Amino acid sequence: MIQANELRVNNYYDHNGEYRKVTPNTIEEVWNAERTWCKPIPITEDILLKCGFYKDEDINYRFYFDFGWAVILAYDIDDNCIRIGDSWDFTKVIYLHDLQNLIFALTKTELTINL
Repeated sequence: MIQANELRVNNYYDHNGEYRKVTPNTIEEVWNAERTWCKPIPITEDILLKCGFYKDEDINYRFYFDFGWAVILAYDIDDNCIRIGDSWDFTKVIYLHDLQNLIFALTKTELTINL
């Protein structure tokens, strides 16, 4: 179950098996009552590809996202970690809404997702 303070408008969530976008009403409903229908979407290879990541040709568990400027974001699907640029520091990101929030925090733009 996702907590209301983790959600932003346009995040995706799993509503009883159907992917939906968060609206202001969704956040209010989750905030006011425990809503078990608002579940996080785990990051998978398919989800990463639909978010514009591309697969490393040499390392089959690593995916990259190119911002179009000097920084490239790497996602290691085997340990659910994000690496930014050449840094060995990483952040664990397991769910799609967390990835969306991270991209928004870094770029102030929404991650385009083709679900």
